[in-house]
Amino acid sequence: SASGGDQLAVVDFTAAGTDNGAEISNYQVSVNGAGYVALSPAQTSSPVTVAGLTNGQTNTISLKTVTSVGASAASDAVSVALSPPSSGGGSPEPEATVPGAPVIGTITTSGDGSATIAFTAGSSNGAAISNYQYRLNDGDWVARAPASSASPLTLEGLEIGSAYEVSLRAVNTKGAGASSGAGQFSLAQKQMIVESDTGGTLTLAIETVAGSTCSINADSVALSPVPAVQANVTRSYVNMLNFSLERCATGESVDVSITLSDDAPAGSVPYKYTDGQWSVIEGATLRDKVVRYTLVDGGPLDESSIPGQIDDPATVAVPSGKPEAPDDLSATAEDNGDATVSFTPGGDGGSALINYLYSVDGVNYLALDPADTTSPITISNLTNGEGVSITLKARNSQGDSPVSAPVVVVVPNAPVAPVVPVVPVPLPLWLLGMLTGLISWLGYRRLKLA
Repeated sequence: SASGGDQLAVVDFTAAGTDNGAEISNYQVSVNGAGYVALSPAQTSSPVTVAGLTNGQTNTISLKTVTSVGASAASDAVSVALSPPSSGGGSPEPEATVPGAPVIGTITTSGDGSATIAFTAGSSNGAAISNYQYRLNDGDWVARAPASSASPLTLEGLEIGSAYEVSLRAVNTKGAGASSGAGQFSLAQKQMIVESDTGGTLTLAIETVAGSTCSINADSVALSPVPAVQANVTRSYVNMLNFSLERCATGESVDVSITLSDDAPAGSVPYKYTDGQWSVIEGATLRDKVVRYTLVDGGPLDESSIPGQIDDPATVAVPSGKPEAPDDLSATAEDNGDATVSFTPGGDGGSALINYLYSVDGVNYLALDPADTTSPITISNLTNGEGVSITLKARNSQGDSPVSAPVVVVVPNAPVAPVVPVVPVPLPLWLLGMLTGLISWLGYRRLKLA
């Protein structure tokens, strides 16, 4: 159906089932059989306003739905008559229609679960706007209470840690108008308190730059018993905290603080435990039960390969002074029985490294001779044609590190020397003639003696 106004028509229709599974992005309109033109600005819900018509004429209007797939077939046409202009040359007072769509501007959020949405009103279309309705995440439309036509609109009672999509529409005496475009915002979870089975707690908090959407993923936060200590750790705090941050900007830096409910063991420093290895959190501090350090999306402490998501396990432990295990081993082998092993050194435990040890059976470790404290190292006298699993340990004045993860390399066989064929050498003519004469003489002597 359609109603006329001053040089415009408001077309009301049912859009259900017209998107065929793809989101509606706009409508195209044809007036009096002319070509289809996209509405500008785009309109995505009923009713739509068709402007630029001539008063005093009857216009035939049809629509097409536009999605990412393309435009639909045309709707049935609807006719609407616009009143003629008055004899004085002006237009008659147009009939009021539903308001035009508002435009959402800046959205700000706060830590109390509220969001403030600034907007610009659309046309009132002949009847004053009395209120607005809002919709969250494509849910039901909800009337603003108490009613108000002023910007901004504040929503309260939202869930911390959740992301939202909000739309607005204006209301006048003719009904609810077209929907605005959707605005997106999220309420970042900046702090969580986690309780352990034994009654202890850890409080996780993050600090971000203004406007950041980076948030603690509440479902990821968990306490777990610390793993068994290794050579470079003597004892540790009872719990390890595992957590993820989500909706961070790529490469964003986030300041993290973890507050312990109990005292850490004397001499503790912040540690992380990944891939079976304890390693010191570089740049972290522990003072008055509070661990502080900085995480960077995609940085060395981030265990996630997903941009914008930061995964991190953290605890505190007492270092033994022994070094950390080498990491990221890779190896290549030559046919002379040598293997070259490259690696990333672990922390030195507070004392300079003095050598590395290697093993090809996981049991017996041999110190490099001469000593070598840099990557890569060379291991000799390996057996050609066999695969070998190599592990390393680092050594300082306090002892040896835990064992590295293994790297497997196959030593190629030594090349076999090619067989050189014998090339016949032609006899010189004088020698051939002499041999022929000798053979003839020997034959004559044999006949004479017979």
